[in-house]
Amino acid sequence: MHSWDSRFGLQGVEPLGFDLTDPTGAGLLPGVGDLEGALEQALSGQALSFPFGSSTAEVRSERIRVPFRLDLGVFDWLTVGVTVPLEKSRTQVTHLLAADSSQLGPSPALSNPASVSAFLDEIERALTDVRSAGNLAQLEQDLQSFRDGLTRAYETSALFPSQQTAGGHVLEDYLEGLNASLGEAGIGPVAAVVPLAAFPIVNADGLDNLLVGDGFLYRQGLESYEGLWQLGDMELHAALRLLEGAVRDSAGAPVRLRWLLGVEGRLRLPTGTTDDPDLLLDVGSGDGQTDVEGGAFAHLSWGRWAASVEGRLGRQRSTILPRRVAPPHEVLVPLSSRRSVEWTPGGYVLLSVAPRFHLTPELALMGVYRYASTSAAEYREVGNVPADDAGFQGYLGPSWGADVLGLESERTVHEIGAGLAYSTLEAWGDGRTSSPVELSFSVRSAVSGAGGLTPKGLTLRLGIRLYRRLWGG
Repeated sequence: MHSWDSRFGLQGVEPLGFDLTDPTGAGLLPGVGDLEGALEQALSGQALSFPFGSSTAEVRSERIRVPFRLDLGVFDWLTVGVTVPLEKSRTQVTHLLAADSSQLGPSPALSNPASVSAFLDEIERALTDVRSAGNLAQLEQDLQSFRDGLTRAYETSALFPSQQTAGGHVLEDYLEGLNASLGEAGIGPVAAVVPLAAFPIVNADGLDNLLVGDGFLYRQGLESYEGLWQLGDMELHAALRLLEGAVRDSAGAPVRLRWLLGVEGRLRLPTGTTDDPDLLLDVGSGDGQTDVEGGAFAHLSWGRWAASVEGRLGRQRSTILPRRVAPPHEVLVPLSSRRSVEWTPGGYVLLSVAPRFHLTPELALMGVYRYASTSAAEYREVGNVPADDAGFQGYLGPSWGADVLGLESERTVHEIGAGLAYSTLEAWGDGRTSSPVELSFSVRSAVSGAGGLTPKGLTLRLGIRLYRRLWGG
């Protein structure tokens, strides 16, 4: 089991809820900053500020993996096998939003796009009349800025000033001033009223309605969820013993030193389920692509001490996946950003060292050090992924290239831990037992790392291995 509630981020160790924590809320939803800029353009330079409200979040993820492994000793120097893992993930989210003074609510471009379209058409009609009248350069410029700024505001943010708020009154007053200028020029006013949000969002429930409610294009809530047991990525593997030996002080003396050196290969198949881009912080049970891995291992024992060392190199093939395209810090991303992308994961290096001290011939205390490094992934857009309401013409949100998905995908982590191991394998080899078995339990914690999104987690591992003779002496 692997669980984590923090990560090695760009600013050091960060809680998983870091990107959902904001004292003003301006960075919680994409487009709030753009909304302020767009309305400043609409109001010919008059600035508005919309603190959305203090947002805090606690997030914890957990992944349970139960691998069923079958190894077959073809010869005493060759072992082949298969691993069939079952996996289950869970994410717990606690989100609080204090937005009692918020002026922003769900944009009318989401709830009533027809009214937005009619209003912008009215401004365009007035602008055409002003141009036809001539000699009204300032009024034409103000109307042009008003239309362009509001068009940006409706298209780049899922939030908009609400009715009966200061921001809403500023927009209504500005339109009233424009209509007065139109009347002085003998031109009919903009007949429609400024479409505003029907109500402000003041708590986390209101935000959740914005994210997943009918007609809204996030469809991605901040709720906790628990996945089902799923098949993970199956593995085919083989291990080849190259060297093995022992040192005795005399022919009848106990073994003083043993060593073993071998190589191994592994093929990881895309049998698992990839993470769902529409489910916040989903982990999935597999990568959906093929890995080819090679490595070497060594075991050394002397007296009560022993050590195992293993190193592996992996290369990962590309695959096509649906993804919401956005930079890593953008947690809540509109459904309209879904794209089909070609994902090429980076290669990886794994190194583990496990020293042991035997309390008895069967029972040992063990330490664990593990190093893992993965190079940056590459993403390339290959097409759109249609949504259920792809015909919606309202809020589309910001647009990014698929390459932003590769940001912060390079990872490095160092883990240390300890555990207990019980094995009757040596006793079986010496003829002291007829049923060899190995049991192990370890706890491993990430102590340092880098990359931006690298989990700082705790791993609990329980292993049981049974041996049966099928043939041979």
